[in-house]
Amino acid sequence: MGEKAIELNPNSDEAYAWLAMMLNWMGKPDDAIVLYQKAIRLCPFPPSYYCLNLGNAYRTAGRFEEAISEYKKALHLTPQNIMIFRGLAVGYGLLGLEEKSKAAAAEVIKLNPNFNIKVYMKIMSIYKNQELAKRWADALRKAGIPEG
Repeated sequence: MGEKAIELNPNSDEAYAWLAMMLNWMGKPDDAIVLYQKAIRLCPFPPSYYCLNLGNAYRTAGRFEEAISEYKKALHLTPQNIMIFRGLAVGYGLLGLEEKSKAAAAEVIKLNPNFNIKVYMKIMSIYKNQELAKRWADALRKAGIPEG
């Protein structure tokens, strides 16, 4: 359906972004990255979720420095977005930057005191590769997110 949407409207940044999100969830982050980059090129002022989701695709691909760069762009646009801080906590944690990971996790808890690993794993159930989701959850645990 996503490919059909792009075929019908090849200049729709949203069609590229939505197809990219699905591909990332399906475990095809490299394909998703290309489509997110195209969506961002098509939209001169992309919404923050384009950068956030591009960061998620980089994270899925194991490209944590690039993920963090995209999360920071998204944070500039929406500074109170819990999903961005979750991404930063995971990315920093997997790079071994414990203090930055803990600081990002503290922002997650500040924004939602009820957030925990159990909730996170429900959110991440959309991902085909649950081993990656578990690895990301471990990074959040180390950063101080409670089990739930």
